[in-house]
Amino acid sequence: RLTTKLWMELFVASRASRMKISNILIATCLLYPIFGTSAEAAIVTFNFISTSGNGNDLDGLASGSTSASDAGITLTLDAVANVAGGSGTFNRNGTSGSSLDFGINAAGAGDETDAIDSGNGIESMVFTVNASVPLSDLRIQSVDFDRFTNGGGDAVRIALNGSPGATFNSDDATNDTSGLINLDQALSAGDTFSFEYAAGSAGFGLEFITFSATAVPEPSSLAVLGLLACGAGIRARERKFRKLASC
Repeated sequence: RLTTKLWMELFVASRASRMKISNILIATCLLYPIFGTSAEAAIVTFNFISTSGNGNDLDGLASGSTSASDAGITLTLDAVANVAGGSGTFNRNGTSGSSLDFGINAAGAGDETDAIDSGNGIESMVFTVNASVPLSDLRIQSVDFDRFTNGGGDAVRIALNGSPGATFNSDDATNDTSGLINLDQALSAGDTFSFEYAAGSAGFGLEFITFSATAVPEPSSLAVLGLLACGAGIRARERKFRKLASC
């Protein structure tokens, strides 16, 4: 028969082991969001020219909001139509095919009503992006303009958070037909970016803005249940050794 002293020594040694296991479980809980399986990026595209797209949400407004979703992530753009020295509203024009355009209708005569131009003052579209869930990564991947083709002399100034921005001309477009400009610019929720007329004859319309967005990973339910099961086992083992130590 083991002596009471020996049982107590065994109990203390076992308790130290249990403390080590507990520390490991706590560290696992803390580090899982960092080293756990990363989520795939959602591709969220805003379509401003479709008859049922985002342009309809803003059509006729000086400011408004529009949203788009993919893979459980919803991005919302708060948009403002700016006209230097004047005023204007967003305008989605046309019903099908090549006649679909989205621009700014500046007050007064002489404006290209479905384009970003300078007929009645330099026009710009300003957007603030927000997300429905916390994000670990958010990027504006590309923007697509209509009537923004190689050799046409068109140019747009793209700025982030009020910075001077960078000017892209039609020769920077990767697609001669659609006017696609690849940006791959990192953003954060709450950031503001803008598209401002810089050069061109009749201006150009906005067609698409594409983002990639990755949600902050969360611990899986199975991982949490597994940790709870381990904790319950440790508690049961502790009660057993206390009972033996009291004999």
